[in-house]
Amino acid sequence: MTKSSFLKRVISSKTFSYVLILLLIFGLVSLGREITYRLSLKKELVRKEVRIQTLEAENQELIDELLKRKTEYYKEKQARLKFGLSKPGEEVVVILEDDDERESSGVNNNYFGKKNSNIKLWVEYFFK
Repeated sequence: MTKSSFLKRVISSKTFSYVLILLLIFGLVSLGREITYRLSLKKELVRKEVRIQTLEAENQELIDELLKRKTEYYKEKQARLKFGLSKPGEEVVVILEDDDERESSGVNNNYFGKKNSNIKLWVEYFFK
C-alpha cells in the first residue's frame, strides 16, 4: 500500500469529514467569541473615554470655581450678602415690602406679620 492511496482513503473517509467539520465549527465558535469580546472591549473603552471627558470638564469647572472663590471680590461680596458687612463710611439699607406688595405677591399676612386669633385662622382655613 502506498502513501498516496492511504492518504486518499483517509481523506475520503466519513470519520475524517466529521473531524474536519467539528474542527471548523470549533474554530468558528472561537472566532465569534473573540470578535464579541473585542467589540465589548471597544464599547467599554468608548464609555470610559466619555466618562474621562465629563470628569475633566467637571474638574475644570471646580478649578474655575475655586479660583473665583479665592478672589477678594468674591470674599467681599459674600461678606456683604451673608453677614451684612460694609466698608467704612457705607451704611447697610434693608428694604421691607409693604403690606400691599405682600398681598399681591401671594404672601399670606396671617403668618408673616399680623397676629390673628387661632379661631379666626381656623375659620379662614375652612371657609375661604
